[in-house]
Amino acid sequence: MASLKYKRKSNKLPTKRLKNLKEFSLSIGWFDAKYENGTPVAQVAMIQEFGLPEKNIPPRPFMRIAKLDHGNEWDRQMADDMKLVHKGRATQEGVLNELGKTIIRDIKQAIMNVVYPPLKEETLKNRRRKGNYSDKPLIDTKRMFDSLTFKVEEKK
Repeated sequence: MASLKYKRKSNKLPTKRLKNLKEFSLSIGWFDAKYENGTPVAQVAMIQEFGLPEKNIPPRPFMRIAKLDHGNEWDRQMADDMKLVHKGRATQEGVLNELGKTIIRDIKQAIMNVVYPPLKEETLKNRRRKGNYSDKPLIDTKRMFDSLTFKVEEKK
């Protein structure tokens, strides 16, 4: 009579992969981007996000809105992609790069969706003087929109 042998697959490879994982961070922002006058784009983005009452600038949140609307999706994408890393089908760096692209896309869409509060008449006049006839908040020079980026770095 023939005998059947069953050999259990070793769990050493996934464990070894987990031991070799490095710590990476994903940062989203404007980093070194500046306007022509030297003002950091990140500073303007923060003012737009939270407002500046002493200068009569109302908040026009877009980062918080993107996080509220898509945070669970980002978490799910990260969890699913880390399973691929565990299985050896993706790298941590690659997973974070893809997540960074997703987050940037969602934040830019949130910027495009901001319509309230509407721009003041004075702001509209200033735009028209420069040849910009848009009444869309957060999109004047598009510097903030275009310079939003991400970076993935290995933690030391």
